[in-house]
Amino acid sequence: MTLNIIDNFIEGRFAGVNERQAQFLAFLLKLNLFAIPLYTMLVLNISFVPMQKVIADITYSLLSMAGFNPTMNNLLLSIPIRDGSWGAFISWDCTAWKSMFAFFALTMATGGPAKSKAWGLTIFLPLIFAVNLARIF
Repeated sequence: MTLNIIDNFIEGRFAGVNERQAQFLAFLLKLNLFAIPLYTMLVLNISFVPMQKVIADITYSLLSMAGFNPTMNNLLLSIPIRDGSWGAFISWDCTAWKSMFAFFALTMATGGPAKSKAWGLTIFLPLIFAVNLARIF
């Protein structure tokens, strides 16, 4: 319903603009509306530590299963190597939250039926999360 209101606004406001340009303007407006939570979190520097902890726990488990001997202290992972150790801090940016928010906003801003968007989000948000875990590992 809200998306139709935006489309109607664009069509009425920019009557002299051709159809393709109106669709593009509607897409940009919707994209920025759906990205408001992303912008808000960036401006206010909001983080979600429980999500960081989940990522750290999963990474610790993956490293253990791969035969490394990791240790974890809160969000700091450390792996002993010859002549010292290697460490990684799981920050808020390691959780792929920006990628998932951006994909959500892009998906919701595009045209198409809601069912297709729901399927796309159901498939690709976990995939983005899994690729991020592989990147950290």
